[in-house]
Amino acid sequence: MLLLLLAKDTPPVNSKKEITMNDENVLSIDGKGYAEADLNNQQKYLIAQLKDLSVKANQLRADLDQVQRAADSFQKELLESFKKTAEESTEEETKEAS
Repeated sequence: MLLLLLAKDTPPVNSKKEITMNDENVLSIDGKGYAEADLNNQQKYLIAQLKDLSVKANQLRADLDQVQRAADSFQKELLESFKKTAEESTEEETKEAS
């Protein structure tokens, strides 16, 4: 997978190669510059696809973080409810034994 940084606010994804585009629309791949005007349509298309996939991957990471936090909250609430039920049962047994 390639590292794609075409916008300053797009965080990187894991990669073996680094691809960036500076303010002058020069694409840099592992330090070698390529002017956007020199790219063919297929290369421009592939870059657009990689940029879109990078955005989607970052959104999926955010979505997954939200899901994990929500699941943790529900799990915590469930465990607390079992603990409360167990404490109430213990209190009732103590009262009955008295």
